[in-house]
Amino acid sequence: MSALEISTYEILKEKLGQEEARTLIDYISQKSGITEEKAEKRYTTDDKVKFYVSEAKTEIVRWMFLFWVSQLAAMVGLVLLFLKK
Repeated sequence: MSALEISTYEILKEKLGQEEARTLIDYISQKSGITEEKAEKRYTTDDKVKFYVSEAKTEIVRWMFLFWVSQLAAMVGLVLLFLKK
């Protein structure tokens, strides 16, 4: 049982009783189709997505730096070209 199911069970146990709360939690778990394995896989997938997004951000920053450095070099080159004439 996940932490959410346990806390929900504890709340329901006070209101409905132990057997009814257990039956309701089992029913909800069965209907949702979410098992511990699926939940763990989803969290792992979320971590992978976060990793790929951070990797993409790093790549974008690198390309931006390269772009601005080349723009600066082009501007300096143009200024020097005009100053020589």
